Amino acid sequence: MTRLTGENRVRRETCAVVQRRPLVIELRAHTVYLRLKGARWCYDVDYQSIWVLGAKKVAEQARTERQNRRKERKRRW
Repeated sequence: MTRLTGENRVRRETCAVVQRRPLVIELRAHTVYLRLKGARWCYDVDYQSIWVLGAKKVAEQARTERQNRRKERKRRW
């Protein structure tokens, strides 16, 4: 694993396409920069926000699965 410290950064073009342009991510020590390829503007997102968003998404998915199981049990009766 490579540790990002100081001014080090890693740029990668992803397979994700938004508005017919590839999404480019730039990893830095404390934040991720997201931009469309060829665009000069970007969004910077800190790693903690990404973690919290991921946790919310997993919790929502689990809640939906529980609700679907309850509905199926009610249908059997």
